[in-house]
Amino acid sequence: MNKSINILDKEYLQWVKNLCGRYRQSPIKAAVKVNVEQLKFNWLLGRDIVELHVEERWGESVITQLSKDLREAIPNAAGLSKSNIYYCRKFYLLYKDALKTFHQLGGKNETE
Repeated sequence: MNKSINILDKEYLQWVKNLCGRYRQSPIKAAVKVNVEQLKFNWLLGRDIVELHVEERWGESVITQLSKDLREAIPNAAGLSKSNIYYCRKFYLLYKDALKTFHQLGGKNETE
């Protein structure tokens, strides 16, 4: 026999309300963290392409080959098309100087 209890204590009711709010926020926070990590990956990929002089080293078609190799190695990953890899490069070039300024303010390194 299950008896439900009815607690009308304001502290308890507020706690339940807070728990519900935290629970609803969890998927949102997880999505934000995933997006942050994806942005970090894209930034670092762009940085690698620029700093390793990838196209000068291995030729103009290296991005096409890189896209193919990455999609083959990570079949379920999204965003590894040739055009997206070029966007990663542009993303890095567009914001690299701004990030240096922010790092001086916040004291974090490039991968943070």
